Amino acid sequence: MKPLSNRFNKILETKDINIELDKRINDYLLNQDNNINTDIVKEFLAYINIDDKELIKDYSLNKIDKLDINTYIENEYYKNIKIDKDIIYKKWTIKYSYYSPYQVFIYKDITINKDNYYSETNYLGYFSTSFKYLEVLEGDTTWMSITPHEINTMEDSINVATGNILVLGLGLGYYPYMISNKDSVKDVTIIELDKDVIDIFNRFILPQFKYKNKIHIINMDAIKYLKETNLNIYNYIFIDLYHNPIDGLPFYLEISKLEDIYKDITFSYWIKESILALKYRYLISLKEELYNGSTYKDYIDESNIDNKIMKILYNEYKDIDIKL
Repeated sequence: MKPLSNRFNKILETKDINIELDKRINDYLLNQDNNINTDIVKEFLAYINIDDKELIKDYSLNKIDKLDINTYIENEYYKNIKIDKDIIYKKWTIKYSYYSPYQVFIYKDITINKDNYYSETNYLGYFSTSFKYLEVLEGDTTWMSITPHEINTMEDSINVATGNILVLGLGLGYYPYMISNKDSVKDVTIIELDKDVIDIFNRFILPQFKYKNKIHIINMDAIKYLKETNLNIYNYIFIDLYHNPIDGLPFYLEISKLEDIYKDITFSYWIKESILALKYRYLISLKEELYNGSTYKDYIDESNIDNKIMKILYNEYKDIDIKL
């Protein structure tokens, strides 16, 4: 058997670094010290326990950006969509939460450096004053929040949207609100499966829209809608059916196949870079497993999300040399 290339062995090593750094960064974000006198970068590096100077440089771990709060509080949705008190409806809650002064958070999507063996760079930032933001939760799980991350990761998709738009997933309606304010956007159709989310939105959020006449909501499963509808009536499709990359990857793998059918429609995916980074991790693992003799029998089980994703990718790439 031909040995794995030096490049692929380096990709495997980098994948493990990506995963480990991701874990340490998220642990820090959940457990960081709120002492505002602390040197943030020093505290961060001490917590994640990284002293490799080359690694710190390659992954920009010594860079935590002080953000201009005015950039976000001047956002149209942030300024204009308000609630007077917590809204609790069945399993859903809309409420305000806060970033404390000097609290570190991820403020935009990651970047992937294919020239550096698929290394991933996270972008961390903070405000020097408290930042209040609106969020919607299902139980204890946040589905959408009007934070810098949400605002930044949708900015490009908002800027290029034009014509008749299909939006998959409703949440707090941030994306529909922002694009409905554009003269170039004629109509916004939103597909949302949860009737309760629609009810809350129609009662508390939609009345605050300036151009609510552009908004049309269909209570339906998004994948079913895509399969049963001639999508050529739309110019642009924005997909936001998930709350993190691992939830989003199966949707991306299924929906992206439609791009070959509807070549004149632009498909846009929230946090696409994070989803692609996760896809690359799985593909790297799959290539290694296939090299070591794995067969279809190893990918039958779909008992958890990891197995489900590996089975999807195996069926797609089993007869193809995975290029990385």
